[in-house]
Amino acid sequence: MNENVKKLASEALSLQRKIKSDTEKLKKIKEAIIKESHGANRSYRVNLMDGSIRVTKSKKLRSFLLNKKKFANFDIQLKKKLVRNRVIKLSYTINPEVYQKLLEENLIDKTVQDVVAERQKQPFFVSIYLNKSKEKVQNNQEEEIIELAEDEIDEEEDSEVDYMDDLFIKSIFTDDDPADMSETEKQEKGFE
Repeated sequence: MNENVKKLASEALSLQRKIKSDTEKLKKIKEAIIKESHGANRSYRVNLMDGSIRVTKSKKLRSFLLNKKKFANFDIQLKKKLVRNRVIKLSYTINPEVYQKLLEENLIDKTVQDVVAERQKQPFFVSIYLNKSKEKVQNNQEEEIIELAEDEIDEEEDSEVDYMDDLFIKSIFTDDDPADMSETEKQEKGFE
């Protein structure tokens, strides 16, 4: 491996530790501000020399997120019923492989091209994982090998699922909760 890459990776790891620590501190400060704002009946701004902080009063105190993993286990009839009763909203996404193939073959209508935004991605994604301690590095490497092997087994089992049902579920029932996404999915969907 290139020494420059190792040096940059070391800097990235160090910065990631600092960001994680600072993020925790920021979260606690925000929670304290929210606690102090409990009696306020409207949004307000705190102006400081370096900038300002806006404390916005929530319009809705409850929100609901669909657990994509549990929802995927529902039978197709229940899913259709939930959509019919408008409990669940449908969302449309582009199937990138099919779209790109049709685009290359000039089979995509101009009106469709006008509503599809194309983003160029970097050739690599960089993910940073912090180790709890240096002694756990060996255990983590062993766990990664086991996870890769399990992923291959899961992929083989997943290929046995009815293709059309699987396509229907993936194309319509999506969950954009960043907490349920991998780092790569977050980057691909523009959350990072």
